[in-house]
Amino acid sequence: MTPKQEARAEIDAIGVIEAKKAGSPLVAIEIQTAKYSQGLPDNIPAPRRPLPFCYQSTGIETRFTNLLEPDARRRPVFAFHKPETLSQWIQADFEISRFHFPR
Repeated sequence: MTPKQEARAEIDAIGVIEAKKAGSPLVAIEIQTAKYSQGLPDNIPAPRRPLPFCYQSTGIETRFTNLLEPDARRRPVFAFHKPETLSQWIQADFEISRFHFPR
């Protein structure tokens, strides 16, 4: 494997971003984002399915849904979350799942 292939091998999908032109209603885009979250091809690695982090953006307005929350709902955000933050949320979800549902 080349160094580039090795680097890509360590990347898992954890969310989706649906971008539309300014002025597009984000409510309509939310349904499309949910479909992408649930329809990830099996050959793309993901630690959790459906993908838990969903963004919709026009470049002016951005909304975010965290499907790890019990009452997941979309909310406006000022910027995309840092990869480190999303990684921490995924890790916390795994730890909670192990505590509540031991193998």
